[in-house]
Amino acid sequence: MAYRGTHYQGFQIQENAHSVQAEVGQALSTLFRTPFELTGSSRTDAGV
Repeated sequence: MAYRGTHYQGFQIQENAHSVQAEVGQALSTLFRTPFELTGSSRTDAGV
């Protein structure tokens, strides 16, 4: 998967921050209609 991360505050879920992990997890939960826990094997810093 590739994404443009300039509008996120990094990959990992954080309180009060917009993260890639939260967005992808929410999309998968919606798609599969069940709670979905996403685990990343890599991280990125904000703005990358």
